[in-house]
Amino acid sequence: MKKYRFGENFLRSYSEPTFIARGGFGAVFKCEKNNSVFAVKVTNFDAGGQEADKARREADILNMLKHSRIVKYIEHLEDSPLVCESSDSSSGDSTEGPKDSAVYLIMEFCPRTLHKMLEDTCTTGGIQPSKTWTLFKQIIEGLEHVHKKSVIHNDLSSQNIFLDSNDNIKIGDFGLSRVVDDSSLSITSASKGNTLYAAPEKLGAKGTMRRIDSRVDIYSAGVLLFELVYPMKTEQERRTNLLNLREGKLPGNFKYATKFLQKLLSRDRPSATDILELLNDVEAIAGPNPENILSQLLGSDRSFDGEAVAFQDV
Repeated sequence: MKKYRFGENFLRSYSEPTFIARGGFGAVFKCEKNNSVFAVKVTNFDAGGQEADKARREADILNMLKHSRIVKYIEHLEDSPLVCESSDSSSGDSTEGPKDSAVYLIMEFCPRTLHKMLEDTCTTGGIQPSKTWTLFKQIIEGLEHVHKKSVIHNDLSSQNIFLDSNDNIKIGDFGLSRVVDDSSLSITSASKGNTLYAAPEKLGAKGTMRRIDSRVDIYSAGVLLFELVYPMKTEQERRTNLLNLREGKLPGNFKYATKFLQKLLSRDRPSATDILELLNDVEAIAGPNPENILSQLLGSDRSFDGEAVAFQDV
């Protein structure tokens, strides 16, 4: 069992945390305060380095995005760095070399990710249509709020979408997010996030600059919709299908119409507000049967700007 040393200021307010996971921008732990449970993301940094600015920016963005579909910001503080006093390189949770300080970002605790839900249900036929509909609609509700605040998430994936104890969607992990002054911004290829969910315009040679806008999140939402309606039993199957999706290829046994999915993956994608309006319209037309609602949605030929990709079976 790994043992960590945390900052003294942090431990004055919170219990000794337990390890949850490690990502590209820090380690995440579970902690308690006044009988309430929280998650804390610890990002170590060197004085004068970029890690501190990134961690502070993530905290500021999360604090700004107050919404029921966003992981709730509690507070953040700077303290001495996280130190793993007994590390095992094979476990993936050891900290890197010595750092000067750390940002401790305290957030709402969510017991699992959407990725874990997909894994848990893949051998039993996948997520039920009623829940699929609810989850996708909640993702779009969260994205609409994010985009209205002039934020691009830039790394939306099933691993970065969390579920509370009632399985409500909570979008999180804003480590690659950006606030945009106009409708778009330039990023390097190093900021593309999870490539399985990355829009084509984000992918380029190492070190190149790419111009993106909020539609990169809509592409990711399209990939998520595919995952929600098409259960995959292995990680290799998932990876193959998501890579094929970018090339306009669908599994031969995909049972739904594809018009709506095509539009989410097109070059000129609809906005989150446009999608949410369509979801509400479909719900009103299709009635209470969740299977009918999904079929109506995925077969929708509502006119959005731009040409949709043409799918082919594989």
